[in-house]
Amino acid sequence: MKIVFRVTCFILAISLALLMFFGWTHTGLNLLVQGVSRVSGGLVTVGSSSGTLLKSWRLHNISVTTSSVQITAGEFESSWNPADLFTANVQVFSLSGQDVDILFKEQEEKAVVRDKAIVLPRF
Repeated sequence: MKIVFRVTCFILAISLALLMFFGWTHTGLNLLVQGVSRVSGGLVTVGSSSGTLLKSWRLHNISVTTSSVQITAGEFESSWNPADLFTANVQVFSLSGQDVDILFKEQEEKAVVRDKAIVLPRF
């Protein structure tokens, strides 16, 4: 019985250490971003990242490419409170993107050039 207790405590300690490493360190965020690029098979690429996952973070030079659409963003930033997840809420303080381009590949030949910029509503 003591062995089961020790193994359980060891697994919980390792899980907590990994959560702290990936959630509260810049290096952990970088490893998560690199992991997403590897797991997606190159569909999602991120040039660089800064911040921590469980506070505020910023991604630079993001690209998402599928067979029908290509999305690029110069910068994507978020700030949120992860402690609210324990109360079944999500509180996002800020969520912003800059230089976002969406290109639908089926419509690539019929691209319409607009004279005015599109203004999105503020929430």
